[in-house]
Amino acid sequence: MRTLVAVVLLGVGCVAGAASWAGWSGTALQAQAIPMPPDTRFVVGPLESVGNGKEQWTMPIRLMRDKRTSECFLVTTEGSRAISTIVKVDAGACTF
Repeated sequence: MRTLVAVVLLGVGCVAGAASWAGWSGTALQAQAIPMPPDTRFVVGPLESVGNGKEQWTMPIRLMRDKRTSECFLVTTEGSRAISTIVKVDAGACTF
């Protein structure tokens, strides 16, 4: 009897797992994956913040590297999403 219950529970678990896997649609938005896919052209570094102690302002920045050309860019953003400027900088700045 114990064996029968164990087999039934195992079968129910397999069916539930297969049903959830078949019904899963994935994510609508794909963030930078680790490891990154081989076809990714731009690699974006971590978010950093530059500020002035006297005026109490900060500006969020990121470094971005082009894998095809090995060029490095400084990207400033407004708010949390909108890119404000992209400026080419020395390739040695991108150490990631």
